[in-house]
Amino acid sequence: MTRLATFVPPASPAQKPFPVRTGAACGHLQPPHAVALFRISQSEGLDRRVAGRALRVADPAFQGAGVHWFAIPFEAGLLAAAEAAHAVRFEPLDAITDPEAHRLAAMIHSLSGGAAAPAPLLLDSLRIVLLWRLLMLSAQARQQGEARGGLAPWQARRTAAFLAANIERRVPLEELAAIARLSPFHFAHAFARTMGAPPYRYQQRLHIAPAAELLADSEMRIIEIALAVGYETPQALARVFVHQHEMTPSEWRRRHAKG
Repeated sequence: MTRLATFVPPASPAQKPFPVRTGAACGHLQPPHAVALFRISQSEGLDRRVAGRALRVADPAFQGAGVHWFAIPFEAGLLAAAEAAHAVRFEPLDAITDPEAHRLAAMIHSLSGGAAAPAPLLLDSLRIVLLWRLLMLSAQARQQGEARGGLAPWQARRTAAFLAANIERRVPLEELAAIARLSPFHFAHAFARTMGAPPYRYQQRLHIAPAAELLADSEMRIIEIALAVGYETPQALARVFVHQHEMTPSEWRRRHAKG
C-alpha cells in the first residue's frame, strides 16, 4: 500500500497546524496558503516519471485509485515574503519536471518519512529553497507566455474556466483582463493569439456550441433555443450562427437532425 507522507510545519502561537489526512487527497488548507504536490510511486518514492503540480490554494480533490501525493505546504507569511522579495507570484504549474525541484522535494519526503523526528530548521530551510525554485519556475512560465505574445498557461486555463462557468452572460473584457492580471489591450491580443479568437468571438463560440447541439438533438423551436443560450431573438442567434458555421440554424437542423 502506497503511503503518503506529509510534512506539517510547526505551529506558531497564532497559527494552528494544517489539518492533513493521508490517501488520494491531501488535507484542506485555507487560502492564502500554497502547496506543492509531488506524486508518490509504488516504491514510496517521488515518481519522477509523473510531473508534480503546484497550486496556489490547497484544496485539491484528487480522485482515482492509486493516486497519492506528497504535499509540501507554504504558510501565508513565508509565501508573501518570498513573493515580495523576488517580485514574482506563486502561480499554478501544470507540471513540475525541474530536476532541482524534484531533488529538494525528495529530500523533504525522505526526512519527513523517517523514523526519527527531522530537525525543524533543516526542513524549513529546504522548504524555503524549494519555494524559491517554484517561484522561478512560475516566472519562467509567465515569461515564455509573454515571449510568444500569448497567455501563460495559468492565464489561459483560468480565463477559459471562468468563461465556461459564466456562459450565461457576456463577460466584459476588463473583467477577463483582471483575472489574467493584464491590461485590457495586452490581454485582448494575448488571448486571441493563444485561443485562436478574440475574447468576444470565443464567448460566441461557447454560446453557439450548445445551440448547435439543441438544433440537432431536440425539437425545441429556434426562438426557444435562442433564448436558452442567451440571445434575445432568433435573428440575433442566426447572425452569429451564420458567421460561425456558414449556414443558418434552420439549415444546420436539416443537415444534422438526429432520428
